[in-house]
Amino acid sequence: MKTPWRWVWVCLWVCAGACHAADSGTITVLEGNGAVLRGTTWFKLVEGAHMRDGDIIEASSRALVQLELVEGGSISLTGPAMLFIATGSPAVGKSTGGVELMLANGWAKIAAKAPRAGVRLRLPSVILSTQDGIAVVRTGPEGDQVFVESGVIQLIDPLRKGSDASGPTAKAGEFWTVGEGRVLASQARVPQKFVGEMPPSYRDPLPARAAKFGKTDVQMTPLREVIFGETTLWLNGPYRSSFLRRFQPRLKDPAFRRDLEPQVHQYLEWDRIVHPERYVPKVPPASK
Repeated sequence: MKTPWRWVWVCLWVCAGACHAADSGTITVLEGNGAVLRGTTWFKLVEGAHMRDGDIIEASSRALVQLELVEGGSISLTGPAMLFIATGSPAVGKSTGGVELMLANGWAKIAAKAPRAGVRLRLPSVILSTQDGIAVVRTGPEGDQVFVESGVIQLIDPLRKGSDASGPTAKAGEFWTVGEGRVLASQARVPQKFVGEMPPSYRDPLPARAAKFGKTDVQMTPLREVIFGETTLWLNGPYRSSFLRRFQPRLKDPAFRRDLEPQVHQYLEWDRIVHPERYVPKVPPASK
């Protein structure tokens, strides 16, 4: 069976993109199903695949995915969960001296070890920054929850700037939550509910398996193009401007535009493209 031409172009696009996006790490553990959104295309996740700046990793329900970072450290996801590798995003601004990630939902365990570069993990209501710490986190309907297994984790308010953004330093054994009004609070003990629902594998250290794969980048199979309903989480998040540019080529797809239409007023940047007639300056009638 001949390969459809559109997938040939996808592969060429991916190869070209490799010149512009740096490798962030390698998928070293995959139990269950996962996918990666690179550019505007979904790919089937496989062990040994190199992840790049800008990739979005999706772990399906009950799946376990581990990413070992080039700059040191690891992060494990338990599905359903989604993680954005934001280091290369223009919205990040100046380098943070490490890797910046965003966990949109689900469970995760992060581990960073000095003197390697640190890890910043953005949750919806708080940012975790560490150069030598291990933490188990969960974000979802109950808000953001953080348990510090070892080391120290700096908690940062994403809505504040400069020195005002720095919050408390969470230490080993502490459990933190973000409540109403984005108030950070600690508890003397980890809630039994959190412990009972925590993925069992998070009781153990994250395995170091990057050496097994070396520098070989295992190729992923393209699945399909992203649909509009899958973009709104990112278009309405902290990296909105970069995602508007990233997903803009999808406006050429009639189905994508059809699904966008009822909400196009929320994306004025795209409304100008989809409905240019609305933005044509009105010429006053000539005087008689």
